[in-house]
Amino acid sequence: MQRVTPGQTLMLSAVLRAAARSHPSVEVVSRLEHGGLHRTTYAAIERRCRRLARVLARLGVVPGARVGILAWDGARALEVFYAAAGIGAVAHPIDPRLPPHLVAEALAAAEDVVLFADAALADVVAGIAPPVRASLARVVVLCEEAEMPVLPLPVAMGLHCYEPLLASEGEDHEWAVFDEATTAALCETEGRRGHRRALPASHRALLLQALAANQPDGLGVRAVDRVLACAVLQSFGAWGLGLIAPMAGAALLLPGRHTDGLGLFDLADRERATLAVGVPAPWQGLLAEAEAAGAAPAALRRVVCTGDAVPTALRLGLARLGVDVAQVWGLAEAGPACTFAAPTAATADLVGDAAERLRLSHGRLPFGLEVKLLGGDGQELPSDGMAVGAVFVRGPLVVAATDRHGTPALDAEGWLDTGDMASLDGDGFLRLFDRAGDAIRSGGEWISAVLLERAAAAHPDVAEATCIGAPHPKWQERPLLLLVPRLGTTLDLAQVRRLCEQLLPAWWVPEAMLAVAALPRTATGRVDKAALRTRHAGHFADPSRQQHSRA
Repeated sequence: MQRVTPGQTLMLSAVLRAAARSHPSVEVVSRLEHGGLHRTTYAAIERRCRRLARVLARLGVVPGARVGILAWDGARALEVFYAAAGIGAVAHPIDPRLPPHLVAEALAAAEDVVLFADAALADVVAGIAPPVRASLARVVVLCEEAEMPVLPLPVAMGLHCYEPLLASEGEDHEWAVFDEATTAALCETEGRRGHRRALPASHRALLLQALAANQPDGLGVRAVDRVLACAVLQSFGAWGLGLIAPMAGAALLLPGRHTDGLGLFDLADRERATLAVGVPAPWQGLLAEAEAAGAAPAALRRVVCTGDAVPTALRLGLARLGVDVAQVWGLAEAGPACTFAAPTAATADLVGDAAERLRLSHGRLPFGLEVKLLGGDGQELPSDGMAVGAVFVRGPLVVAATDRHGTPALDAEGWLDTGDMASLDGDGFLRLFDRAGDAIRSGGEWISAVLLERAAAAHPDVAEATCIGAPHPKWQERPLLLLVPRLGTTLDLAQVRRLCEQLLPAWWVPEAMLAVAALPRTATGRVDKAALRTRHAGHFADPSRQQHSRA
């Protein structure tokens, strides 16, 4: 067995040590529950993490134990993430936007022994504590002593206040060095078909994913940046930004629960954010605030979107205000940026339709990942930009995981079925068409929901478009297009249909379109298509509803 040598292993604690040493005064700014701002630095966070490491040991947390974090993104949640991983335990951030029964399920499945929770979530903790008392021994509320809420817990469950615990310990803890393959964190993900599960990620995997995502053609975070991270910590450290920003020495801006348009615009403008990262939905609100103000946040130059495809109106709207929007494709099993849509020498001079096709692609894979497409017969498809098949990836960035049934997710050659359908061109650009569960089967033929959404979103009055397959008495399924109008506009569905007719095969064009005020979201901010399919399952069985939805 290879000897573990200090300084030669990939450890999360090394990120904090390096940030404290090389960028001690760089800020981490957190929006608090009441709207105020909390400021700290990487040097201060590292010292507090040393104290917290001693606290965890005193609370009985041993290497391998799971430490739950139920909190809005902020400096304290980041401290728990680093300190737990730093002692060889497993950080388990849980999205506070989840309904309580899913929070309880996540805690019980992981067998978390300690839960660190925001004071504002005290009612949630009180409700879920009894069903998880078999494994959960202690709850620590992330607050000052004066802010400690009344929190009834089962008799045997200990209750503590975060700041007094830290104050009671010294800063002389020395970070342990152990095998970099040790699990550092659990990522709660909805999975490729809506099934929630926790993916374990090692110190090695998380750091390699962060390094790959921060290549110049990817996130490209630099020490001069101030990064607004509109992403939840439960997604492997806010899509890696909890690692990438301190690695690069960039300031980190954490909005907490204030991810509405006004909250994001105010934080970005006040704190001079240069880069913002998150799913497209929050930036729709920021764009509306920017258009109302007549300018983008003062220093903002780039927005990087992952998750859902970037709506054309969002990209063009921010571009008019001097903000570039980039699309990346992330995967829980392989990191926050599995592709990035930056040009190569061969594609940099493209113009017109060719350049637009490049912008609509999800980009190229970084070093550390390779890709192949498989057809329905299991044979590999050519990289001609036309053949569409199932996307498989492998490489050192992929987290070795199991599916919800406990079956290994990787095949014998290390390939992971991503659940996505895409084409791949000769320059290595991947164009995603659909997740496997989202493609629409109509009359024996496949229709791409993603291409329908992009066509509809090209209309200037469409802020957001999503497409689902609804059961149809004749065609098995037909596409149902749901459209969110841009603020202050009245959407003409006939115009949207004519645009789709120009851009798509005639039989793809939806008979039914609905203008809606908003779309349901999953905990990670993506459109909840499963909820929409349930809600509109009877659409084509009801003639009156069909008539009202037609333009």
